[in-house]
Amino acid sequence: MNRPQLSTCYVFLFAFWLLAGTTSALAQISLSDTILHLKTGTRPIINLVVRNSSSEILYISSVAEVVLEPGNPKSTSVIDEDLLVSPKKFSVAGNGERTVRILLKKQPAEIEKLYRLSFIPQDQAFEGAGETKIFKNRKISVKVLSGMGALLFVDALRPNPQLSWTREKGAIVFHNSGNQHVRLMFGKQCMPGADPENCKGIDAKRVYAAQTVRIEVDDQSTVTFFRRDNLDGTGKEITIAPLGSTALTNDNNGVAAPSAE
Repeated sequence: MNRPQLSTCYVFLFAFWLLAGTTSALAQISLSDTILHLKTGTRPIINLVVRNSSSEILYISSVAEVVLEPGNPKSTSVIDEDLLVSPKKFSVAGNGERTVRILLKKQPAEIEKLYRLSFIPQDQAFEGAGETKIFKNRKISVKVLSGMGALLFVDALRPNPQLSWTREKGAIVFHNSGNQHVRLMFGKQCMPGADPENCKGIDAKRVYAAQTVRIEVDDQSTVTFFRRDNLDGTGKEITIAPLGSTALTNDNNGVAAPSAE
């Protein structure tokens, strides 16, 4: 009779707050902030608290990457030595926390940069632990390791977002010719004479520097967004008239809507 053999399978999950942001119910690691911001003219240092919600000690490694062409579906990221996470490798006691320091070693660039910070648990924290499963006459010890990530926005040296838009058949096309991203929030499209309560919501969007974003809307709708040019919560509402209207919007960066033809 064959005796079951014991082996260990480590399953790695990674929970990341992206532009909309979600968390994992399985995450052992949590962060004090998942959207970070280095403003122009301030000290290039941020403290971030890493927490361990499990009862076991966690050994964590950190990775800092710069995001290339943020907002592009084909965007990639690469390791960037200009951003230092200290310590790079560390441990957090069970149900404990650890403060790490994030330092930008170079002055801001002429265009805003977006970094992705990853905090990844290492398997040596879980040797001999985990649930046991039977698979084809072998016992497999399974332990799920889940990490967490954050996004860091570093302002351009001289921030200057420049958002413009035009209406075309079935959509509004936004373009940012500046060097800093703009976020469009709390979007609504309202049909003529409709009760404001019945206006259709539009998902929030970030329009990064040199990026064009197309948002599908009904041609007859009046569209409103809260436009935020920074991460401190301030901004202004913009209103975009229906397709074919000659009215200007209430934002100086707007343009008159073209005709339907």
